[in-house]
Amino acid sequence: MKRGDGMDKLRNLVRNQFERDYGNIKRVVKAELHREFGVSEAQRVSGRARAFGLFVGVVAIRLGMTPPTLADKIGMNVADVEKLLKGETPAEALHDDLLVKLAAAIHYQPEVLRIMLGRSRDDSEVSA
Repeated sequence: MKRGDGMDKLRNLVRNQFERDYGNIKRVVKAELHREFGVSEAQRVSGRARAFGLFVGVVAIRLGMTPPTLADKIGMNVADVEKLLKGETPAEALHDDLLVKLAAAIHYQPEVLRIMLGRSRDDSEVSA
Protein backbone atom coordinates (compact mmCIF):
# COMPACT_ATOMS: atom_id res chain seq x y z
CA MET A 1 0.00 0.00 0.00
CA LYS A 2 1.33 3.42 -0.95
CA ARG A 3 1.71 6.20 1.54
CA GLY A 4 -0.80 8.36 -0.39
CA ASP A 5 -3.45 5.63 -0.18
CA GLY A 6 -3.43 5.78 3.63
CA MET A 7 -3.85 9.54 3.60
CA ASP A 8 -6.70 9.27 1.08
CA LYS A 9 -8.45 6.71 3.30
CA LEU A 10 -7.96 8.94 6.33
CA ARG A 11 -9.27 11.98 4.43
CA ASN A 12 -12.30 10.01 3.26
CA LEU A 13 -12.93 8.70 6.77
CA VAL A 14 -12.75 12.20 8.26
CA ARG A 15 -14.88 13.67 5.45
CA ASN A 16 -17.51 10.95 5.80
CA GLN A 17 -17.61 11.35 9.58
CA PHE A 18 -17.90 15.14 9.24
CA GLU A 19 -20.70 14.83 6.66
CA ARG A 20 -22.58 12.40 8.91
CA ASP A 21 -22.19 14.61 11.99
CA TYR A 22 -22.90 17.82 10.10
CA GLY A 23 -25.83 16.17 8.31
CA ASN A 24 -27.36 15.15 11.64
CA ILE A 25 -26.94 18.64 13.08
CA LYS A 26 -28.29 20.20 9.91
CA ARG A 27 -31.37 17.94 9.99
CA VAL A 28 -32.05 18.78 13.64
CA VAL A 29 -31.68 22.52 13.03
CA LYS A 30 -33.87 22.42 9.92
CA ALA A 31 -36.55 20.41 11.73
CA GLU A 32 -36.51 22.86 14.63
CA LEU A 33 -36.71 25.86 12.30
CA HIS A 34 -39.54 24.25 10.39
CA ARG A 35 -41.37 23.49 13.63
CA GLU A 36 -40.90 27.06 14.78
CA PHE A 37 -41.42 28.97 11.54
CA GLY A 38 -42.55 26.48 8.93
CA VAL A 39 -45.85 26.61 7.16
CA SER A 40 -47.77 23.44 6.46
CA GLU A 41 -49.64 22.86 3.21
CA ALA A 42 -52.97 23.32 5.02
CA GLN A 43 -51.81 26.67 6.38
CA ARG A 44 -50.58 27.70 2.93
CA VAL A 45 -53.95 26.81 1.38
CA SER A 46 -55.83 28.65 4.12
CA GLY A 47 -53.50 31.60 3.51
CA ARG A 48 -54.62 31.60 -0.12
CA ALA A 49 -58.27 31.54 0.93
CA ARG A 50 -57.61 34.43 3.31
CA ALA A 51 -55.84 36.48 0.63
CA PHE A 52 -58.61 35.61 -1.81
CA GLY A 53 -61.32 36.88 0.56
CA LEU A 54 -59.44 40.07 1.31
CA PHE A 55 -58.90 40.64 -2.42
CA VAL A 56 -62.61 40.19 -3.19
CA GLY A 57 -63.39 42.58 -0.35
CA VAL A 58 -61.09 45.29 -1.71
CA VAL A 59 -62.48 44.92 -5.23
CA ALA A 60 -66.06 45.04 -3.93
CA ILE A 61 -65.30 48.22 -1.99
CA ARG A 62 -63.73 49.81 -5.07
CA LEU A 63 -66.89 48.95 -7.00
CA GLY A 64 -68.97 50.57 -4.27
CA MET A 65 -70.51 47.29 -3.14
CA THR A 66 -71.49 46.70 0.44
CA PRO A 67 -71.60 43.17 1.86
CA PRO A 68 -75.41 43.08 1.54
CA THR A 69 -75.16 44.14 -2.12
CA LEU A 70 -72.55 41.48 -2.87
CA ALA A 71 -74.57 38.89 -0.95
CA ASP A 72 -77.60 39.68 -3.09
CA LYS A 73 -75.58 39.41 -6.33
CA ILE A 74 -74.10 36.01 -5.49
CA GLY A 75 -77.04 34.53 -3.60
CA MET A 76 -75.42 34.17 -0.16
CA ASN A 77 -76.47 35.42 3.23
CA VAL A 78 -74.78 38.58 4.48
CA ALA A 79 -73.03 36.90 7.44
CA ASP A 80 -71.32 34.41 5.12
CA VAL A 81 -70.28 37.19 2.73
CA GLU A 82 -68.81 39.20 5.61
CA LYS A 83 -66.88 36.12 6.70
CA LEU A 84 -65.64 35.64 3.12
CA LEU A 85 -64.53 39.28 2.83
CA LYS A 86 -62.53 38.98 6.06
CA GLY A 87 -60.74 35.95 4.63
CA GLU A 88 -62.33 33.58 7.13
CA THR A 89 -64.01 31.23 4.65
CA PRO A 90 -62.11 27.93 4.28
CA ALA A 91 -60.78 27.16 0.81
CA GLU A 92 -62.88 24.02 0.50
CA ALA A 93 -66.04 26.10 0.93
CA LEU A 94 -65.12 28.20 -2.10
CA HIS A 95 -66.61 25.89 -4.72
CA ASP A 96 -66.46 26.65 -8.41
CA ASP A 97 -70.09 27.82 -8.74
CA LEU A 98 -69.40 30.42 -6.06
CA LEU A 99 -66.20 31.50 -7.82
CA VAL A 100 -68.12 32.00 -11.07
CA LYS A 101 -70.77 34.11 -9.29
CA LEU A 102 -68.14 36.14 -7.45
CA ALA A 103 -66.21 36.71 -10.68
CA ALA A 104 -69.31 38.05 -12.40
CA ALA A 105 -70.17 40.26 -9.41
CA ILE A 106 -66.71 41.85 -9.19
CA HIS A 107 -66.08 41.93 -12.96
CA TYR A 108 -63.19 39.45 -13.05
CA GLN A 109 -62.72 36.27 -15.05
CA PRO A 110 -63.41 33.11 -13.00
CA GLU A 111 -60.01 31.75 -14.05
CA VAL A 112 -58.28 34.62 -12.22
CA LEU A 113 -60.06 33.69 -9.01
CA ARG A 114 -59.24 30.01 -9.52
CA ILE A 115 -55.57 30.85 -9.96
CA MET A 116 -55.60 32.88 -6.75
CA LEU A 117 -56.77 29.75 -4.94
CA GLY A 118 -54.18 27.57 -6.65
CA ARG A 119 -56.75 25.79 -8.78
CA SER A 120 -57.15 25.21 -12.48
CA ARG A 121 -60.26 24.86 -14.55
CA ASP A 122 -59.60 21.11 -14.67
CA ASP A 123 -59.59 20.96 -10.85
CA SER A 124 -62.94 22.74 -10.70
CA GLU A 125 -64.53 20.45 -13.28
CA VAL A 126 -63.42 17.37 -11.37
CA SER A 127 -64.80 18.66 -8.08
CA ALA A 128 -68.05 19.97 -9.55
